Amino acid sequence: MPVPLDLDGLDWNDIRLFLAAARCRSFSGAALALGTTQATVSRRIAQFEHRIGRALFQRNTAGVELTDAGAALLDAAQGMEQAAAGFAQAVEALGDTMAGTVMISAGDGVISYLLTEAVAPLRGRWPELAVRFKGFARAQQIASADADLFLIPLAPQEPLLWQGAAFRTRRVARLGFMPFASRGFLAERPAPRSVAEIAACALVDHATYREDAGLQPWNELVARLQEERPAAVMVVDSTAALHRAIKAGLGIGLLPSYAPAIDPDLVPIDCGLAGLPMDLWLGGHDATLKLRRVRVVFDAIVQYFAANPDWFGHRPG
Repeated sequence: MPVPLDLDGLDWNDIRLFLAAARCRSFSGAALALGTTQATVSRRIAQFEHRIGRALFQRNTAGVELTDAGAALLDAAQGMEQAAAGFAQAVEALGDTMAGTVMISAGDGVISYLLTEAVAPLRGRWPELAVRFKGFARAQQIASADADLFLIPLAPQEPLLWQGAAFRTRRVARLGFMPFASRGFLAERPAPRSVAEIAACALVDHATYREDAGLQPWNELVARLQEERPAAVMVVDSTAALHRAIKAGLGIGLLPSYAPAIDPDLVPIDCGLAGLPMDLWLGGHDATLKLRRVRVVFDAIVQYFAANPDWFGHRPG
């Protein structure tokens, strides 16, 4: 029998866990997003399900999916999140100044190679402004109350999960991905001129690429090579490690087309895989963007991408 839900005893953390699991479609992803453990997420959600007398998630080997009951509660839970964010930001707006912290959620490569450059000019102008970065796994696409702004890569055909009245979103760039090798790697062998010739080389792959629909041709190549010659594929879990492994000559890897602007030792491989597209979406809660410091950081990021057209060949508005 369901236990009557006592609103006075309702724990907001349970709602946050529910939302994170629904967005990540896994308890492990929710745990990573919220800085806790998978066991804690599983236990708390099971307790929450018992309290309301309904299963919220269908567990399977790939992760979790919302049940009909979970889907029915999703909008209400998101409304609570938006209300909580609005209340917190309304409190801050009572003394709206540039002093304070702006938290940006993005992938590690976007943080390391793009966002640090984008916000660097702000430090000299507003020393009282603190910018913090929070990395997330590609599959999470978390735009929660924990972050003021988020920057998410999506293939052009993928739906943006966070469009709606509660969020302001903007496409700031389109990245074209292509294979790269180091000059040292190419000094020892001819540059591959086809996908078949690349398949004869060692490859370096980012673990999260397999989750990107826009990178399917590359992912199919990697999957085939892993079956035929498993030792020929090195898999890393960070963009910095991918960059360093390619630079060290450990193999050919997929990077954004602007990579030579960051490291001239990287050479693009023209083999028919060039220009695999990924759009970058910048967004934030409407309530958060009412704060001056968040708007300033948002605008600085937009201006950074607009000012570098050679890096980002196609920049949708």
